[in-house]
Amino acid sequence: MSAFISIKDVHKVYPVGAGLLRAGHALHAVRGVSLEVPRGGTYGLVGESGSGKSTVAKIIMGAERPSAGAVQIDGRAMDGSQRALAWLRTCLQPVLQDPYGSLNPTLRVRELIDEPLRIHRKGLGARQMTLRVNHLMEQVGLPEALASRHPAELSGGQKQRVAIARALALAPQCLVLDEPVSALDVSVQAQVLNLLQDMQVASSLTYLLISHDLAVVAHMSDYVGVMYLGTVQEQGPVESVLEAPRHPYTRALIAAAEPARGSLTAALQGEVPSPLRPPSGCAFHPRCPLATQRCREKAPPLRQVAPAHFAACHHA
Repeated sequence: MSAFISIKDVHKVYPVGAGLLRAGHALHAVRGVSLEVPRGGTYGLVGESGSGKSTVAKIIMGAERPSAGAVQIDGRAMDGSQRALAWLRTCLQPVLQDPYGSLNPTLRVRELIDEPLRIHRKGLGARQMTLRVNHLMEQVGLPEALASRHPAELSGGQKQRVAIARALALAPQCLVLDEPVSALDVSVQAQVLNLLQDMQVASSLTYLLISHDLAVVAHMSDYVGVMYLGTVQEQGPVESVLEAPRHPYTRALIAAAEPARGSLTAALQGEVPSPLRPPSGCAFHPRCPLATQRCREKAPPLRQVAPAHFAACHHA
């Protein structure tokens, strides 16, 4: 399966605390990340808060420029030019975490969904626009009667369906799903995830899924990448990574999500180190029960440990 999204050795560094009379510090939010999202498939990127996964998503969406490294979408180099960004905005669309905050409360549902079509001047007449919005609402399971309502009159699940319909308005090839169900009630989450899967099959969509929830990643993804402190610690087919994890951090995440598998490793100790002062050697070694002197001195490369399965651990 060919890659729809490909990023190679991507870095993102933010200057912090710089002023007229003092030098700043470098915050390394993303450090040498490489990954490929298969065309028509789903790549789940998982990790604790501050791991860098949302920064990777912003770089892929063109909202941030990488400090170093290369990004390709559908074979095109994303060089930051206006031409590349204009094409990217029709090819790739986000579905954000908070449907309560991502929808303009002054607009009605119909206006929210047709807004991308109006902004990008698709040349649709009034009747064509109405038919397009009605079709999108039908696709995401929203009754036409809701078209005249404001977001405040909708449930959380209905708001997220509006956000999905709006993302699909320009017929993109890829959706970036940034915690798409974390703000929803548990009873509604499965409905939205199943809707996204149905949409993917119907329209051959590619998904990049950002989540801290391993259950969501396991349900949705074909491939998974596990991030920690700006680096990918493990990646591969979702069955291989989640059923036979090779990195202690992945094992700890699984043990936290599934207490019955707690024997995989000791519980995580301490807090995520500051990206302003990352540890020497392996980024995970201060919290790792398997850490040795080698781990403290030398960062392990991401190496193949099973078919299509890679881990950055000296002990994998």
